[in-house]
Amino acid sequence: HASAVLLDPDYGLDAAKHRAASCGLMLAYELDGYENPRPHRMLALAPHLSVRRLRDAGAQGIKILLHYSPHDDASANDEKCAWTERIGCECSDVDVPFFLEPVVYDPAGRDPRSWDFAKEKPALVTTTIELFSQDVYKVDVLKVEFPVISSYVEGSSVFAGQAAYSMEEALEAFRMADAAARRPYIYLSAGVRSAEFLDSLRLAACAKSRFSG
Repeated sequence: HASAVLLDPDYGLDAAKHRAASCGLMLAYELDGYENPRPHRMLALAPHLSVRRLRDAGAQGIKILLHYSPHDDASANDEKCAWTERIGCECSDVDVPFFLEPVVYDPAGRDPRSWDFAKEKPALVTTTIELFSQDVYKVDVLKVEFPVISSYVEGSSVFAGQAAYSMEEALEAFRMADAAARRPYIYLSAGVRSAEFLDSLRLAACAKSRFSG
């Protein structure tokens, strides 16, 4: 029933041959997953690959995971933006959709699930969505984080007892992120348990967010 499957080219190309005929194929282009060892979590692309080569291998969409923090070093952020422009142009040149997955983080290394980072997350996510919605990046679909962590939302079904946001504050965070998006966007799970993911989707629906998947 999946409309598409996202795989990496190292291990996924053989698996891609076994997908249903109705299922599209997206391939990752970046070198690292969530464990990025480079300073400023700088983007690096898989060696010996290009968007054209990935398309020729069967990709019908290209995905990039980009670690981004509005509060990180300005020069590093500018380099990440330049990388994203190049990739957008590569995708546009060969008419392959560009799926960008910007994931926010704390340059000081705080746990992204911590209460104090959760308090800052709505602004970080909204600013990042607004930036990469700009035409210069040629992004077709943004793959974005929820602007809040629902276990910190007072009154949510997965509330863990320590509030970072009231219910109305959480809904407003969804509305602000939605208003910033000038591209279709889908939500990523960030590996949370199913109950939290589903509760976050309910919050998005209650806020009337225009998410596409």
